[in-house]
Amino acid sequence: MKGNRRSLFAKIREAQGLFAKQEFTRAFNILTEIEKNSNHPHLLAKIANYKVQCLFQVGNVDSAVEYVERLLSCYPLSGQVNFLAASIYRKLGNQARAGRLYLRCVCLYPSNTQYALVYAQFLKEALRLTESVGIIRKSLKFNRRRDKNPDSGIYFLYLELGLNFHVMGCMKRALILLTYCAQKNTDFPFYDLIAEIHLQNRDFIRAHDNIQKHLDAWGQSDPDALYILAKIQSGLNLKNEALETLEKCCKIWGELVVTPGDMTYLFPLMQDGSLKNISNLVLEL
Repeated sequence: MKGNRRSLFAKIREAQGLFAKQEFTRAFNILTEIEKNSNHPHLLAKIANYKVQCLFQVGNVDSAVEYVERLLSCYPLSGQVNFLAASIYRKLGNQARAGRLYLRCVCLYPSNTQYALVYAQFLKEALRLTESVGIIRKSLKFNRRRDKNPDSGIYFLYLELGLNFHVMGCMKRALILLTYCAQKNTDFPFYDLIAEIHLQNRDFIRAHDNIQKHLDAWGQSDPDALYILAKIQSGLNLKNEALETLEKCCKIWGELVVTPGDMTYLFPLMQDGSLKNISNLVLEL
């Protein structure tokens, strides 16, 4: 039995190698032979993923869809098969079908945080933010009850919930969740969002600390982060530093567009006339 299993996985690796070499038809044929000797839904889903990709690569989309539907009819309760099918329909633009399949994954396997996360992101992309938040909350409630030591999957649910609240303008909730996630992850990538929220609260010290963490991690090439820094520097009355930072933004963007909302923070530079010395300045007042 173990020998057969080793042979099976050796064939899968061979097919993967052929796929990488763009020999899609040969890879597909090997995978089809492997498929005949397996009836395990998880392994079949792995094989199916590569077979579908092969069919896409040679432009045979109809056959890919037909194959996926056949798998669904054979294994309607397989989370991996449903998840693969949802991803395929999402790629093809059939969002209604993809959504139903993602929802089936979440309902069948509520303990799977990946299914919940991907479905929540799918809903967010469709601007169905309230539904997205609902899916995350249900998954968190279920998994927190089962596991007192949250795993990385739960961490990403908290992060996605914080990002959703940020998009929805629920800044207090977003700040609590994003700060929590930052404390749990040394490679946290959203210090700029935390800085932005602190800036809106006119907490310039905390805003500066967080935007500095973002710039330390990502460098000085992100003009959006630099623009946040400039507004913070202006709020701290560091006028010269703010002007230098705005010049960097202008150089990257090609122009500097200042909105009325930005002027809340940049007003000291407008008041003393120094803001107008910025090259290619556009005031939307």
